Amino acid sequence: MSRAVAAVVLATLVAGPGAATAEDGAARPRFEAWLGGSLTDPALSTTYETRYSPTFGLGSVDSTAGQSLTVRGDRAFGGELGLGWSPDGRWGFQLSAARAAGDLSGTNAPYSWSARIVTLPPPDYVPQTFEAAQTFDWPDTEGRLRVLTLAIGVSRRWEGRRVGGGLSAGAALLRASGEVRSLGFTAFHLGGHSTFFSQEFEVEATLDPSSVAAFHAGADIDVALAPSWRLRLGYRYVRASEASLTPRVTRVVNAGEILLDEPLSRIESDLALKPFRLDLSSSRLLLSLVFSR
Repeated sequence: MSRAVAAVVLATLVAGPGAATAEDGAARPRFEAWLGGSLTDPALSTTYETRYSPTFGLGSVDSTAGQSLTVRGDRAFGGELGLGWSPDGRWGFQLSAARAAGDLSGTNAPYSWSARIVTLPPPDYVPQTFEAAQTFDWPDTEGRLRVLTLAIGVSRRWEGRRVGGGLSAGAALLRASGEVRSLGFTAFHLGGHSTFFSQEFEVEATLDPSSVAAFHAGADIDVALAPSWRLRLGYRYVRASEASLTPRVTRVVNAGEILLDEPLSRIESDLALKPFRLDLSSSRLLLSLVFSR
């Protein structure tokens, strides 16, 4: 995306002075509205750590389990609509709303657990200490992240007969939500004759919506298609705070492999998942059809 960004910025700077000579001598108000598509390259790249104590569902156990889940944001497609108004055709104000949805991915380290328990095996039922540990290769991260952006800003435009350009900057509010999988969960069981065994669950969690403030800046270049219509190619950088999204366990991904089901409420309670902290900063390319008058 870096080459496309450089092309947009360079074309804007080159087009600016030339286009300015073609602007009307008398300042006049200008209104514009646009609708277009976007390609977002997220900055999101993080790890999510889980640490908890697997149990039999009947109290605490001397055990530990956890994993390091890699979470990266893939490029996302979306759309944007906006309105702009300028009192003199040059300096103006802009309002826009955009939505993008992209996949989450990542290659994960193994999931592991260890436990130390006391059993009463037959025939004498004398207490015996039993230790066990296992490590499992874990599936890659999958999921979806949806981001809604509401932005306000100021702009400076140069409009020529055929080619124009502009710069813009302002503030934005980002609201993110999604889902991620698979988080690891282990449940312990004691069968007949104090036989110990475990079950490994791959669970999906919904990420509850969270909003953060952001700053945006960008440049664009446009070409006239008709007296009131222009085709605009733009780049926008969005610098956002980290969003804190609370996860809620919603389903077991490998349910077909599980012999003894566990309530989702118990899985969520035992895991005690902390919020996902996600960087919502991004670079965006936009292609829009603009109506102005």
